[in-house]
Amino acid sequence: MRQQLPAHPSSVRRARHLLRAELKDTAHECLSEAAELVVSELVTNAILHTGEIIELTSSLEPQGLHVEVADRGTHIPIVASYDALASTGRGLLLVSELTDQWGAEGRPDGKTMWFRIGLASPDDSTSGTAMSVTGNHSNGSQAADAVEVVLLNFPALAHGAWHKQAKSMLRDLLLLGIDSDPAGAIESHAAAMDAMAILEEQVGAREATEDLGQLLASTVEPHASLSKVRLVVPRESVPHFTTLDRELRQAWVQAAAGRLLTPPLHREFAFFREWMCEEVRLQAAGQNPRRWIPPELPSPGHLVSVPTEAEAAVNDSDRALVGANGAGSVVAASPAAAELLGYPSAAALVGRRLLDISRAATSRRTSLASAFIS
Repeated sequence: MRQQLPAHPSSVRRARHLLRAELKDTAHECLSEAAELVVSELVTNAILHTGEIIELTSSLEPQGLHVEVADRGTHIPIVASYDALASTGRGLLLVSELTDQWGAEGRPDGKTMWFRIGLASPDDSTSGTAMSVTGNHSNGSQAADAVEVVLLNFPALAHGAWHKQAKSMLRDLLLLGIDSDPAGAIESHAAAMDAMAILEEQVGAREATEDLGQLLASTVEPHASLSKVRLVVPRESVPHFTTLDRELRQAWVQAAAGRLLTPPLHREFAFFREWMCEEVRLQAAGQNPRRWIPPELPSPGHLVSVPTEAEAAVNDSDRALVGANGAGSVVAASPAAAELLGYPSAAALVGRRLLDISRAATSRRTSLASAFIS
């Protein structure tokens, strides 16, 4: 069976139906449920990460079923280990659990994701094998026409935390817009995810795959920043960083209005995103690199005010609570929070960044119950 499918949500259902028909009334019909789950994941990924027509191929073999999903994308999906609160990153774990073998093959015009499901018993040692990758599929470093972008004083820690939450916000924004404009939403999402994949492949997302405790524990130099990071960005992908910036701006607005599952990103992460996307655009146009400079946050004497009753509720609480303004600076804290974090008084917390006190909380291997007030 060979079938071309458009970049539309309905193609996922169509792929399942095609496999079901392929297996119906055969000796391998019992494989249908698992095969449909796996093909749903691979076709969804192909649609969302390329926004172009994909090709589905399947063939029956004596041992079971072989399926291929080909697309024009050059980024090989990465198996992530996201924490329990992450809303993305688990699809390929499902693929690994349900298949005997799976992998990717790079092609000059894209890639092919494939899997095999057979009649092996659940105890068979071949079940859930690791991904097999062959062929050339590096988007950045192998591109013939590419731009080298130099990111100076790169905040590696901020990138790790930002990357994970940004992917969740992009997925939420896609779900919000896909009913009204499926083609436009998928096209914009695919372009933004191309930029994200370039960052993930070349900068790495080690911090983004750790749980929150491990992430915050690493917020000390030299892990927090890198003096220089080099990105090789294909010319055709340069505009995708502008799309990424635009999509995440929209996601911030929607999240702040309570329309997304993922909460708004910390404002310092928003400044980082703007700087990084702008550096790609400007350096592609021939301008010199500009180093990342963390934004100045309000000083204790120039804090954004919060309602008196809300501030009092935090200051007088018996629980370990911290109140912060929209810039991420502490404006209120309870004595229990100060004691928990090792500060001499609650007043000593006022004016500090949430990121700083989170670092202190993790170093003491404890948790902090925080009330974020804007």
